[in-house]
Formats: sequence, C-alpha cells, structure tokens
Amino acid sequence: MVWGFQARKDEDKMKKIKLGIVGFGFMGHCDADMMNTFEDIDLVAVADTNPEQMKDAPDGVETYGNIDEMLANADINVVMVSTPNPSHPEMVKKAAAAKKHVICEKPAAMSVAEYDEMVEACRKNGVLFTVHQQRRWDKDYRIMKEVYDKAMVGDMYIIKSQLYGVNGNMHDWHRRSCKYGHGASGNRDKIPKAEYAGYYGRESLWDVYGIYPL
Repeated sequence: MVWGFQARKDEDKMKKIKLGIVGFGFMGHCDADMMNTFEDIDLVAVADTNPEQMKDAPDGVETYGNIDEMLANADINVVMVSTPNPSHPEMVKKAAAAKKHVICEKPAAMSVAEYDEMVEACRKNGVLFTVHQQRRWDKDYRIMKEVYDKAMVGDMYIIKSQLYGVNGNMHDWHRRSCKYGHGASGNRDKIPKAEYAGYYGRESLWDVYGIYPL
C-alpha cells in the first residue's frame, strides 16, 4: 500500500479546505496553529470529549463534544485526526463514512490490519486519505536527501537518524513501553521502510532507521 492521498477527481484538489480537528490536546493545538498559517485552509471546528481542552479554541471556531456532533453539524470537508493513537481507526472510518477527506496523525494505526481497514474505508467512500508525514520537509531530511540524490559521498546503503532532546531523550515517555504507540518515533524509526525507500527513490538503499537514546 502506498502512503498518501488516494486519487480522486482533479476538481476536488481545487476546493478550499474547510477543516475540522478531532482531538484538541497538544497535537490538536499544534495542528490548528499550523493550519491557520495557510490561506487556503479555514479551521472551522474542533472536537474533543474533554471540554477543558477547547477553552482556548481560536475565536470563531466551533467546538463539539465528539466527532459525531462535529460531522453532523459543522460545514467541513476535511477532518484532521489528532486523537490518541488507538482511536485513529474509529475516527478515520467515521469521517470517511461522512464523506470527509481525512488527514491522520502518526502513527496512523497500531497494526497493518487496522491501517488497511482505514485505507479501504476511505477508498470505499471516495475520499482522500493521507498520514501527516511532515518530517520529509525538515531541513535535516532535505539535506540528507540532497546528499543521497547527488551521490555526494558515493553510493549510500544505510541512513541513520539520531534525535536528542535537551536531557538526552526526545521525551520521557519514549523510555518506557507505551500501549498507545509512539508519535514522534513514528516520524523516524517506525515509518515503514518502503515509504522512505520511495522518498529516496533508489532500490540500492538497504535501510533507514532512527535511534532514540534511553
């Protein structure tokens, strides 16, 4: 399965994005701040089961207690799923059933089987589906890709990425087992190798992996 948008009519790509975010915790706030920097995106609504999370919703943005209320009442055409990882399949399927295009935070699902169901739900309902993989546009990624594409150091077979926080750890919760999956590790060391093989575009690449110090 190729990650990213599932093809649909060309005219859909020209429509203004009217966005609803489900899950307005830390990542939901980050996503809202970023989406508001684009002129062709209107943040219309946010939904969260915890009312406290929505007290600082931007002025003029509608708030809802859950995704069902938002889908039933908000004038949106795209849903950004920023809820805890295990709930992603449910959120994506509900948005797809309501004929909304879907952007899902990473990791998209806790298993390949769940992810396949999400892809199929979007395909069945004729909506676009993509996973929020913004890291490929980060400066270090772009430099690494340029070095690879131009063969600046000869043939490359392995690429390693190391990420440290101020205390030597990306986040404290990366140091312990987490049933909810690791969002940031999904950026680097948990992305399917096929996805990055496609990013670099060469079959000679053996491996892409990341390291988080414990």
